[in-house]
Amino acid sequence: MGTARLYRDNGYRRLWLAQGLSILGTQASLVALPLVVLSQLRSPTDLGVVAVVEAAATVGALPLAGPLNDRFGYKLVMVGCDAVRVVPLVMLAWLVFTHRVSLPAVLAVAVIDSTLGVVFSSASTATFRLVVPPERLATALSYNQGRFAVVSVGGPALGAALYAWAPPLAFLVDAASFLLSAGCVTSVRLAAVPPRRTARRRQATPFDGWRFLWRLPCLRHLIFAMTLTNFSISGVMLTLTTLYGTTGRAPVTGVVLAVAGLANLIGSFGIAPSMRVISPRTLVPMSAAVIAAAVLLIPVGAASVAWVCSLIGLCCLTSPASQTLTQTILLRNAPADLVGRAQAVFQVVPQLVASLGPLAGAYLLTRISTSGAVLVFGGLLALVTVFCLLSPRIRGIAAT
Repeated sequence: MGTARLYRDNGYRRLWLAQGLSILGTQASLVALPLVVLSQLRSPTDLGVVAVVEAAATVGALPLAGPLNDRFGYKLVMVGCDAVRVVPLVMLAWLVFTHRVSLPAVLAVAVIDSTLGVVFSSASTATFRLVVPPERLATALSYNQGRFAVVSVGGPALGAALYAWAPPLAFLVDAASFLLSAGCVTSVRLAAVPPRRTARRRQATPFDGWRFLWRLPCLRHLIFAMTLTNFSISGVMLTLTTLYGTTGRAPVTGVVLAVAGLANLIGSFGIAPSMRVISPRTLVPMSAAVIAAAVLLIPVGAASVAWVCSLIGLCCLTSPASQTLTQTILLRNAPADLVGRAQAVFQVVPQLVASLGPLAGAYLLTRISTSGAVLVFGGLLALVTVFCLLSPRIRGIAAT
């Protein structure tokens, strides 16, 4: 199915838009919330507390997201998540406007937004299986990746601009995005609950998603490789940010991030055509090899912004392939009564591990040079490449 034909499908188009609106609002408030903490609470410590609580809420939502989706149905869960998130955001906007922001209020908003964000994201991606035929899932998911790349760049910029204009406006726009998202989801024709109501589902536990992924070696190996890749890339980005910040070239970080976002966008839209030309068993190790080679070459010309940007761009151009392929296989193979649980694990766990990359990078910088730290991450990526080349499960992936 081509791009134009896919977007003519009302169900897909509305789900695509709903997910985009929800992510846009979340990304906007992601920037605005720390600014509020710093401006009204004036405490970097409080900002750290908010970050820790957000991460804890994300982890805590993981065992809840799948069972909620599989029990009540994706449509009801998505609309509910959007509707509930509107209330605390409007209240926070009022507190910001009246200069009565408190740490407990910020923490409450952070917990609600993070928890329901995980649940919504799991449900929205799983729902695509109900509106997109299996043979078109890879194309649909690649367009989702492209949308996420755009929103990830535009959302924070929008949040910063709105905050600079009027601080409460950032949170009101976030609330409005959730209302619009709920409206889009409501207009999509979906069963109120997943189609299979079996005894197994009634007896299911939050850990069934883990068990399902573990029982499929192909998915297990792909997720392992993808997680280590994301961990390494995030560590490299922290290392480069530190390099430019300590040498008086902090604005260069913005240039590198912009190139990374643009490359990720291009790579996302190029996944589907690539998968029609290159078999998955070749695409996965090839992508891993390109990323490893690019990172290992960074120290050769780390002083050159153009050199670093081109290599980081190459990493981000090829990295979406494995994620889209993994998600396609998951959605095609997960039973209807487990897809919510499996999708929640797939979305959250790699992100949590990737968030440890900057911590690893910061630790390495206390022990070795910047180039040495980059080479450590490059060596890890080289091991990922070897794993992808030798894994019989990855080499046995059928064409999607």
